[in-house]
Amino acid sequence: MTDEPERIDITWLDPIRLKLSEDDTVERLVARLKDHIKAANVSKLERSVYIIRMAGSFVIAYPSGASPVVYIGRGDSVSRLAKHLKKWATGVFTWGSDTSIEIRVLRPSRKNRPDYFKNVEADLLEMFSARFGGLPLINKRYEHQYEGCVDYGTSQTAKLNQAIGIGKGNRHKWAIKPMPSNPHYDTYFRGEWE
Repeated sequence: MTDEPERIDITWLDPIRLKLSEDDTVERLVARLKDHIKAANVSKLERSVYIIRMAGSFVIAYPSGASPVVYIGRGDSVSRLAKHLKKWATGVFTWGSDTSIEIRVLRPSRKNRPDYFKNVEADLLEMFSARFGGLPLINKRYEHQYEGCVDYGTSQTAKLNQAIGIGKGNRHKWAIKPMPSNPHYDTYFRGEWE
């Protein structure tokens, strides 16, 4: 009896790193984001998943460990990420002098599974919660109705877990968490108890 080969059905774009320069505007950041995604020459990003991560000398101190992940989302990556940059993501740059963000975009695709991208996002949120003790800093809710429906196989599960962790060879000196005066304080503690 032979084992079936593992099905690899998640395409990973190269990580996109954005840093705010002194003369940058949100519009310039959005334009750079769109240029990065356009250069990747991929289609069908309206059903994608993205992970927004800190890139710098510190990570977020979650209840059960540290991670650079601040948000996990899904949908049309280009428009959703542009909205996040305009609404809250540019505020991340004020958290430290060397702060930048890294965006990892995944394109899940399985035949006859139009909601597969929703499953991937839900499972990433659950994996994150199980490992770090709550939701990523900016996420406000779980997506329980879509989680646990997919067997990713060993290598895809490892890649998903790697995407939410610090990463091999990275040695951060600090892990921070929001104080009550931080606008993300309530969101940070909401995910811990659900």
